[in-house]
Amino acid sequence: MDRIDRFIAIHRVLQRKRPVPFDALKRNIEEIVRGEVSVATVKRDLQYMRLHLGAPIEFCKQEPKGYRYVPDADRFELPGFWLNADELQALLVSAEALRQMEPGILSETVGPLRERIAELLRHTGFKPENVTGAVEARMTFARRLDAATFRAVTGALLRGRALQFDYHARSTDRTTSRLVDPLRLTFYKNNWYLLAGDRERGEWRLFALDRIRDVVELQIKAKRVSAAKIAKRLAVGFGIFLTDDTRWATLRFSAEHARWVADELWHPEQKGARLPDGRYELRLPYGDVTELTMEVLRHGADVEVVAPLELRRAVREQLAAALKVYA
Repeated sequence: MDRIDRFIAIHRVLQRKRPVPFDALKRNIEEIVRGEVSVATVKRDLQYMRLHLGAPIEFCKQEPKGYRYVPDADRFELPGFWLNADELQALLVSAEALRQMEPGILSETVGPLRERIAELLRHTGFKPENVTGAVEARMTFARRLDAATFRAVTGALLRGRALQFDYHARSTDRTTSRLVDPLRLTFYKNNWYLLAGDRERGEWRLFALDRIRDVVELQIKAKRVSAAKIAKRLAVGFGIFLTDDTRWATLRFSAEHARWVADELWHPEQKGARLPDGRYELRLPYGDVTELTMEVLRHGADVEVVAPLELRRAVREQLAAALKVYA
């Protein structure tokens, strides 16, 4: 049982706005934390909360006698202790992983949050520095992202403002000026993407944040779209590509690769089944053939595209081209 858990238990009992006898307080704490607590421990915790956390705890000598929060004191809340020790440790681990994932991008925001969580945990005797070195977040194939661009895009999205920027597309190697209504930020395969409504083209587009240049937040309200409509639009195909056309692919994996693929989520609407010979059949919707082809190729000879013919041909063409390179 952790000290923070006892602080939370004491706080909950004393919030009832009536004096609580010591024995009843001790019993209530044990019920909440589900464990035995000594008399000395409860007294030390009451003293610590008074001296170090500013809790307005007093002992009422009039009937009914007991501990309570001073009635005319300002409303008191434990500083950050609405979370228990396990939850705080999980947050600290998450903050450390995020710091490693996006060094320099979110450090100004995550840094103070991480220190605040660490300070709360020090009340329990936990050493927050133990997290450093114990947690590692590896970012493979992540592209470099400008911190100012990230903050500008995020700020406009959350404030509901339109954005103006230059965008250099890798597919065409051309730079174009864009006026967009930001809709959603997506972290996909270790890189950030902005889903936005392109005002000039009259359609939704997906922009890689690392290709955005000279971004400016405009004093123009962005056109709002419900989260449900965005989710429905993105759920149509496979991966990050936007599409209006949905087709279904059937993939069969070898018995060896089935041990991994059977536990993977490729798409929320996927359907999978074990075959009698140990292979695994996966059915999933897709729109653009490009990204699904790349995922299929990742499994080499341990996967076969059963349907549709379009996807089967795309994979075969890529394998044939690769074979020419190595011939």
